[in-house]
Amino acid sequence: PLKAAGNVQPTQASAALKQQLLKGAQLKSPVFAVKAKADSVVEDHTTPAPVTQVKKADARQAAVVQAALVPGCETTLAVNQLYTVNGVQAGNLLCYHFNLPKKARINALLVGQTAGTDMSLTLFQDDGQGNPIPLGTSNNPGTGDESLSGVLPAGDYYWFMEANAAVSGSSFQFGVAVDANIDAFEPNDTADTAFKLPDTLNYISGNADSLNDVDYFDFTAVRCQSVG
Repeated sequence: PLKAAGNVQPTQASAALKQQLLKGAQLKSPVFAVKAKADSVVEDHTTPAPVTQVKKADARQAAVVQAALVPGCETTLAVNQLYTVNGVQAGNLLCYHFNLPKKARINALLVGQTAGTDMSLTLFQDDGQGNPIPLGTSNNPGTGDESLSGVLPAGDYYWFMEANAAVSGSSFQFGVAVDANIDAFEPNDTADTAFKLPDTLNYISGNADSLNDVDYFDFTAVRCQSVG
């Protein structure tokens, strides 16, 4: 569940970064399937924290941050927290960084858009040299929630959010829910990502880490053998 983490200042990413993401998206298929509705938001009625600007120097002190962060996206935020951005203007390009210290199932969210606001959400990975690799985009009409889910390896990742439309006082919330309680065969949630089994008798110990978790395995029969 995500807990309210107060406000973050809107940051302005460069138009060049947007062009890099668009170019990268044309070269590869998205890693994530877009979901019509966010599913990991938990209401938290505690008093919001005061406006917080995460210091870039603090992010650099974390041993898990390996890469030189993508320019314009150096503000690092914690996972499993729900942040609020106020004062959004049409055309704003917002970018924030988070780190996964180990492989995990994630759900990147953009929710709670106020009337007249229309944000899109792209998730991208750092290649370790400060270059963005787009993983998928959620761009539902109007104030519809944006959500991208999947299993990712350890590394540095970014929310990239564009204001397609905004009015005076526009705001929204975003965050990423992270669950590292996954088995060694993930990601294998689709037939295309099925875990390949060797041609032998296999004993598998795995787990269903969500209500909707489906695990695929495949094998090649090489001796015309019977299968049970």
